[in-house]
Formats: sequence, structure tokens, C-alpha cells
Amino acid sequence: MTAVALSASAPAIADGGPTAPSKDGRADSGKPTVVIVHGAFADASSWNGVVGRLQSDGYRVIAAANPLRGLPTDSAYIASLLRSVKGPIILVGHS
Repeated sequence: MTAVALSASAPAIADGGPTAPSKDGRADSGKPTVVIVHGAFADASSWNGVVGRLQSDGYRVIAAANPLRGLPTDSAYIASLLRSVKGPIILVGHS
């Protein structure tokens, strides 16, 4: 396994275009939130092109800052992030 020293920083959250607020005050486009997870040898910015295209289509996008500290730690972090998202989620990963 390759060791990479990264801090578990907050995910990069990119909201899609203007949307009307929902009953709980969040912007609600009627679309699911897309959560994108990078793999080894990358960081959340590697998804910038994809994030831009999804935003232009009105999606709320979270490019997760995967800490890359091992499967148990990384999966716990991503699970915690997913629990914080209200509404439907599309989870995308690549390695």
C-alpha cells in the first residue's frame, strides 16, 4: 500500500445554478446531490471538469476530499459525509 499524508479536510462543495429553497431552507433543484470520490494519486480537484459540467446541468456536487489513509478510515470518512447530505445521492468513485 502506498502511504499518502493528507489531512482530512472538508469536502469541496459546489452548488449547481440558482434554485428555489426547499421547506428546510436548502436549495432544491429536484435533483440528487452528486458525491464524487477520488482514488489514490489524485485529489478532489481532479474532478473539476466533471463538477463544472454537472453544475451547468443544475446538480449540487460534493467532491469529497478522500483522506487516503486506508480502507477503514477512508470508508468511515465517506460514510460520515454521506450521512450529512439530505435527500437522494448519486455516489461516484474512481481509482
